[in-house]
Amino acid sequence: MKFKAHLCAAAALAASFAAHAEFSLEVDAPAVRVVIPELPQVQMEAHPSHKEHANLRLIGVDGPYMVTLNTPDADAGMKPQQCANIIAGALSKRPGVPHQDRITRSRLNPDTFAAMYVVPKKGGQMQLNAHLISAGGGTHCVELHIATLAASEAEAQAWFRKVAGGRIEPK
Repeated sequence: MKFKAHLCAAAALAASFAAHAEFSLEVDAPAVRVVIPELPQVQMEAHPSHKEHANLRLIGVDGPYMVTLNTPDADAGMKPQQCANIIAGALSKRPGVPHQDRITRSRLNPDTFAAMYVVPKKGGQMQLNAHLISAGGGTHCVELHIATLAASEAEAQAWFRKVAGGRIEPK
């Protein structure tokens, strides 16, 4: 019985650590930190196109998640709202992204904005896309794109709520 109690305690501790896992990414130029409390940590590496396109900074693929960090140059002093307007406004021009009327935009906090949408896939699956957008250091815009798959509308809504807890902040 004592062994069973220890096993239960260990399982509870492991579940506690899993529940507190969060995605956290810090970069120096621009000096920002991205935190998404309900997304697991994804190992990020240099984007393979970084040499040709300096704004494509980092990429990570882990399990069902693909995450990319894009830091395009901004006009001096651009604010997060301005970056969000430009980036979210141009999303529908990217391959595979739906028309603007199918992209949900929201302000997550004073410095972080989101653009979220679903792309139907074969077999009834849905590719969920969330772009967290802000400004960085008055010299760059910051865009973190997270993509994953879902099998149901309920699963998609739950995931979008989790991502909506994210933030981009100065370091």
